[in-house]
Amino acid sequence: MLTVTDASLSAINPAIAPEGTIRKYYEALLALGVDYAEVSPAVLPHLGSCFDPSRVIIRNDFSLSRDGDIIAEITANTLSANRGKIPGLYLCYDELRIIGAESLLLSDYLRIFPEILENASLPVSFSTKNAGYAATALMIEWVLSGGDRIVCAFMGTGGHAPLEEALLALQVNGYPLSNIDPVRLKPLGALWQQISGRAIPDKKPVVGEKIFEVESGIHIDGIIKNSLNYEPFSPEKVGAERRFVLGKSSGKKALLMKLKELNLNINTADLDRILRLIRQKSMEESRSISDTEFCSLIRRLSGVGTCT
Repeated sequence: MLTVTDASLSAINPAIAPEGTIRKYYEALLALGVDYAEVSPAVLPHLGSCFDPSRVIIRNDFSLSRDGDIIAEITANTLSANRGKIPGLYLCYDELRIIGAESLLLSDYLRIFPEILENASLPVSFSTKNAGYAATALMIEWVLSGGDRIVCAFMGTGGHAPLEEALLALQVNGYPLSNIDPVRLKPLGALWQQISGRAIPDKKPVVGEKIFEVESGIHIDGIIKNSLNYEPFSPEKVGAERRFVLGKSSGKKALLMKLKELNLNINTADLDRILRLIRQKSMEESRSISDTEFCSLIRRLSGVGTCT
């Protein structure tokens, strides 16, 4: 079974987090199904009575500890140079965490990972900074090589592999993660924005608000026929909803679907004119057209009352 550590609470500044949100975020992480939450000493007091020493890894300046166990960090390059064998000075620790970086992308990691796992005499976890924007891919390669302990961080906080991307990539490809409930990712994201002071981009994979917002007519047609044409997982899997919007790329099929969705009946002879107006407004505003704007446009053109 895969053991998952989230390290986002070791990389945030608790001074900017509203009162009580760090504790709620910690609880939300555990509810999601991660095994351990890594925290900094500054965050630790904010966990309050919810603190469970068996599920918290504390990151000090030069060490990691969990309920009395000491975890040492070592670079993947060091292990690779040692043919995957753990140097003797690390054997006194309880667990080893391998740190990957950009150099792994230039190495034969398909050989290095199995070699490390075969020769490891301690429990070994893997953490990689967002090496060449391929941290998620490296994390998946580690698991496919037999690694059963990973360290990520929600939204890639601190430069780690993004937790949400790694978990969904594994689940979508059939890896058993029975303890993980991806529907809890969106509520976690709302709390993350509060404790980090940052916004989640609308198009952020897995947790972005608009990742299931579809404008192009050909995409809409493909999704209707088979959603897997464009979506690796369903919106419901992460507690989201699919939404068709109108814009500069929309065609008649998308327009007809939106009219049906809003329970509007218009003369089909007006479709071309409506599409021209939609595309023009979309290009002027550099965005898609809201349902309210669309209803207003239809009312002006056809005298139809309100949308339902």
